[in-house]
Amino acid sequence: MLVRVVKVPSGSGEVKKYVRIVESYREQGKVKQRALDNLGAKHLLPEMLPNLARVLRGASLPQGTEGDVEFARPELGADSGCASALR
Repeated sequence: MLVRVVKVPSGSGEVKKYVRIVESYREQGKVKQRALDNLGAKHLLPEMLPNLARVLRGASLPQGTEGDVEFARPELGADSGCASALR
């Protein structure tokens, strides 16, 4: 598995960057990659990284935030990925 930054052009000509966890595999002798998870917009990840690291280590979220996990962040729109649940 690896982390990949994907550049996606928008209709306005702006290029947005998204972070994905991908894995490589072989299919009929060819190397391919598939996305395992989309972590969301690159510019939003720095504030989420401490909580993401805690969850990946199997630790609990900081005191007082356990009930604040949000799986839908409408205010983030398309920039929201699975990591937005850790805000």
